[in-house]
Amino acid sequence: MVLLEIPVSEELKEAFNTFAETPSHFCLPATIVNERSIVPLEPIPFPSSPADDDSLFFESLPLLSPLVQPDTAIHLILRRTTDAQDFTAVTYVGDNLSDRRAKFYFPATRSSLVNGLGKERFATSFEASDAKEVLEKKEWEKRDADKNVATGAADDDKEAERRRNDLLGREERELIEVRRQEERERTMGKRDTGFGGSGSGQSKINLAIGDGVEEALKGLNASEGTAVVRLTIEPANETLTLISSESDVEPSALQDLISTSTAQYTFYKYPEDKGIVFIYTFPKDPEQGKSRMAHIKESMLHANSRFGVLEIAERQGIKSPYKLEQIEAKEVTAGKLDDVVNPRKEADAAPKPFARPRRPGR
Repeated sequence: MVLLEIPVSEELKEAFNTFAETPSHFCLPATIVNERSIVPLEPIPFPSSPADDDSLFFESLPLLSPLVQPDTAIHLILRRTTDAQDFTAVTYVGDNLSDRRAKFYFPATRSSLVNGLGKERFATSFEASDAKEVLEKKEWEKRDADKNVATGAADDDKEAERRRNDLLGREERELIEVRRQEERERTMGKRDTGFGGSGSGQSKINLAIGDGVEEALKGLNASEGTAVVRLTIEPANETLTLISSESDVEPSALQDLISTSTAQYTFYKYPEDKGIVFIYTFPKDPEQGKSRMAHIKESMLHANSRFGVLEIAERQGIKSPYKLEQIEAKEVTAGKLDDVVNPRKEADAAPKPFARPRRPGR
C-alpha cells in the first residue's frame, strides 16, 4: 500500500489557533476524512474544578475515554496546564481496530500533524495503542520521568534510569549521557568548573587530583630552563593524572610530547623565562577501539575542566599568561608557540617599500 501524504486542513489550523488561545480547553481531537485531510473535532474543556493545574490535567483524562476505545483511531492535542504555551500530540490506534487502512494512516500522519501546526508548539508527541497509556496518571508520570532522565532534568529517578538502561545498548547510554551534559550546559549557562566544595551556585565537577600532579607543577615553576608537565583526566574516575614531566625541551620538540590519541593539558616553560604556556589539545578522531560517544564525552569532560586545571596550577605558583586551547597535536609548532609568547605588533611589522605610481597610459 502506498501512503499518500495527508495534510493538515485549514479548518484544523484555525481550530488549533483558537484552542491555543483558550486556556479552558483541555483537548482538541482530530481525525482523517476521506484519506485526504486531517480535520478537527469538537474541543473538550477542562472540568470546572478548583484543583491546581497538575491535578486538573490528571482529573481530566477520563474525559478522553470515549475517544480511546480498542476499535478507534484518533489524534489528540492536549494541554497539560491552563497556562501552557506548548502542547502534547498523541496518536491513538486501538489494538482491535478493524480498519486496516486507518491503522496505517493515523501513525503515518502524526508527524504531518505536528509539523503542519508548528513543531515548535509541541513539547512532545507519542503513539499509543492501549487506552491506559492515555488515561492513567502513572503512565504519564512514567513518560515524564523517562524524558527527564534523557535530558538530565531529574538525576534521582532511579526507576526511570533502570527502564531506559534495560532497553539501551552501551553506545546509546553514552549518547544519552552526552545529551544530558549538553542540556545542563544550556540550562545553567556558562559553567564555572572547579574542584570539590561548594561554589557560587554553579555546577562544579568533583575532579580528584592524582599522585605527583601537584609536585610536578611545583617543580615546573621552580625549574631553570625549559620544562614540560603533561596531564590528562581519566574519564572512568574523573581523576587529573600526571603523564610525565620533562626538562630541556626545545619548542620544536614539544610536539613530540603531545598525545595524538587522548586529550592532554600541557604546561610548557618557554625559553629565556618568558613565561609558561598552557596548551589544551584534543584529537579530532577517537583512538582505535574507543566509541565515538565515549570520545565526545571525554572531550566535554576535558573542555569543562580546563579552568579548574589552571586553578590547581595557580595554587602551585604557576600563572599561565599564554594559552593555546582546543587544538590538535600537529598544530603545536615552534612558530605557533612563538606567535603566542611574542605576539607581533602591527607597528613592528616591516614597512612596505614605497611604490612609485604608474604613469598614465602604461
